[in-house]
Order: sequence, then C-alpha cells, then structure tokens
Amino acid sequence: MIMDTSMMAYNCRWHAVDPMAEKRDWLSPYNYLQNNPILRIDPNGALDGDYYDNNGTYIGNDGVDDKAVYVLKDKYVKNEKCETCNFGSTLSEGNVKELQSKSTKLDNTSTEIEQYAANVYNESSGMKQGEKDKVASAMENRMNGDYKGDMQKMTDKLMFNGDNHDKKVSETDRKSGNKTDYPPANKNDFSYQDVSTTKYRDFINTSTSDRNNNPEMKGAVKSTVNQLINHTDKVNGAKNWRGNGTTHRFF
Repeated sequence: MIMDTSMMAYNCRWHAVDPMAEKRDWLSPYNYLQNNPILRIDPNGALDGDYYDNNGTYIGNDGVDDKAVYVLKDKYVKNEKCETCNFGSTLSEGNVKELQSKSTKLDNTSTEIEQYAANVYNESSGMKQGEKDKVASAMENRMNGDYKGDMQKMTDKLMFNGDNHDKKVSETDRKSGNKTDYPPANKNDFSYQDVSTTKYRDFINTSTSDRNNNPEMKGAVKSTVNQLINHTDKVNGAKNWRGNGTTHRFF
C-alpha cells in the first residue's frame, strides 16, 4: 500500500486489485477504506454491512467492515426525505442510523447469506417465486436438522458431499453416473447428469447491486432474507427436494 503523507493529505491505495472488488463495483478496485482512512478501519478485509429490503432489493452498505446483513422491516422507498441516499453503494451516516432503526440484523455473515441465496437461485432458476420460497425453507430445515444450525456446513454439502463454495464456482462440467451421499444409507440416491452449478456461479459473479436488475437473482435474495427472518416452514418439515424445471417435490 502507498501512503502519500505530503501536506498531511493521505491517499491510500493498494498495488493489486482488491479480491472482493466485484462486491463494490462503484469503487476503484485499488481503493483502501473507500478512500476514507480517517473515519474507517479495515482490520481483516471484511465486507461492509449490507442493507436489503424485504423484497430482496440491495440498498447499500454502511461502510463498517463487519460482514453484517440488515433487512428492513418494511419496504424502503427512496423519497424526498432521502435525497442523500447513495443507493447501491455507501450510505450516508444519517441514512444508516435511520435504516438501522427500521431493520433486523441477521445472525449470519454476508458471505454465508450470499452463498445461501446463490444456492436458492441455482436450485430454482426459471421457477416461480413460491418455489424459491420453498427451497429456501427446505434449506433452513436441513441446516437446523442435519447441521445443528451451521449454515456454512449446510451450503457446502447442499448438492453433493464436497460441493463447497470453491468447487461450485470453479467446476465447469459434471459427468453423469455419480451419486450423492445425501441423504445417507443409499436413500433417494440419484444420478446427477441434470445437476449443474452454472446458476450458482452466475449469481456469485454478479455484483450485489447488479442483482437488483435481475428478477431471478433478486427473487432468490428475497426468499433467503425473508426465510432467515420469519423462519416459516413452507414445506412441512421437508429437507430434500427434486425439481423438474417447473416445480419441486419436497420430502
């Protein structure tokens, strides 16, 4: 990092691109502390706190590097009283205070929630919102039932054992004939020739703000944040599903 201390003016930047640059596509990929080293610190490179409304719309971040996720209790609409809001990027300090008073903070990190939503998108792309809601519900049932509330463990084994995030974003092809180990004891084993992680990668590779312009991705975020706030069981305790491209069978 270069720090120009001449005239006491601090200009901070990295020599390399921020590995999380795509998450803040409104900033230079070489920025450090969003060009504000006086008011901000970044001890671990974490993402800022993200704000969403309950319709799945990404509102912006608060500039605090804590990976927190907040969801508005009511849909937030830009109006004359919010002319200072920088929607889709860093929100003003005054706006953050207003948003926090109207928001629920989720228990998981922004990384975990992003991967949760990416799996919802991958499993229900092209289907109606109700199917996305059911997948999000079944995922929470599986998380609480099989993985004792550990979201990361659940998403890493959502499709097949060993299907962690890195594998899903790097794998380009699947060969038919392989079978999942979930559920165990050869129950409901099936070949995965029709299973793909393409949509998962598409979601991860799309910036947070650009997902607002993709109804399918936004719908997956909506299902995710509402499920993690309301914890409504929409599938009668089911933890598994099989889809045909239009609907799912939950069991």
